[in-house]
Amino acid sequence: LPPRRSVPVVFGDVRPYPLADLALGRTTFPAAPLPPGMSSPAAAVDDDPATAWRPGPNGRLVVDLGAVAAVSAVELAWTPGRRPSASIETSTDGVTYRTAGTGPARYVAVRTGWRDGDASLVRISVRT
Repeated sequence: LPPRRSVPVVFGDVRPYPLADLALGRTTFPAAPLPPGMSSPAAAVDDDPATAWRPGPNGRLVVDLGAVAAVSAVELAWTPGRRPSASIETSTDGVTYRTAGTGPARYVAVRTGWRDGDASLVRISVRT
């Protein structure tokens, strides 16, 4: 380009960074081996709407945010179908958890009462 000339560049279907979602791309637990009936929890933080975490009976996933953050909201997006009961737990140390969706947290857990035929978790979003 000649000096002092600008050209707009547009990327379709791309979101600008940094993203407000602290869970996106983070480490999830359990890793391997997975409990019977459970798929990889990483599917809930991979930003791919075509993948989803199947909890299995009474499933629980944990997302490590990498550092303690002031969590203001946790959002869950499910596949179509019957949604299982779910609760949000948070922890600053990964050992002691409390039932809460807000406050200081490094670890955010989703505990479900999943039963065969229930929906799967497409996305967990953690916001400050």
